Amino acid sequence: LVHELGHALAARALKVRVGTITIHGLGGQVEHARTTPGRQLAISLAGPGAGLTLGMLTLGVAAAIPAVTQSDVGSSIVADLLFVNIVWSVFNLLPLFPLDGGNALRSGLALFTREVDAWRVTAGVGLLIGAGLVFLGWTSNEIFLLYIAGSATVTNWRILQELPAR
Repeated sequence: LVHELGHALAARALKVRVGTITIHGLGGQVEHARTTPGRQLAISLAGPGAGLTLGMLTLGVAAAIPAVTQSDVGSSIVADLLFVNIVWSVFNLLPLFPLDGGNALRSGLALFTREVDAWRVTAGVGLLIGAGLVFLGWTSNEIFLLYIAGSATVTNWRILQELPAR
């Protein structure tokens, strides 16, 4: 929820109209009006930025108040908050669609090149990274990673197939 609020608040701060925020089992999505590549770049990075900020605040509280982690419950809560906010935020910055890193790379490239080329490069990079993550998930028997990476790989493949020919 903090992650999606980061996207929504960044969009509003940049005067981009925000629609609905949808939360689902694997994250969420903020619908907003189409905007410039620079603004989209900032909006894409704001979600992981919000998660990383909350993760760092969690670390700070745990360090400043050691009693927080002295119970099993407190230690478990801190560990879960760190995982969700730091690990997932960093993972979400990988440059593959539909992750924020993919949207950020596409937006950054679109500042300097045609939008279709930005989509093509990002989906190509995403396809390679996704395939690598599928291999990692398969060889390490990490079913969840295999599922996420497989889904992202298919998404990037489909994007490449749907782009107009050069």
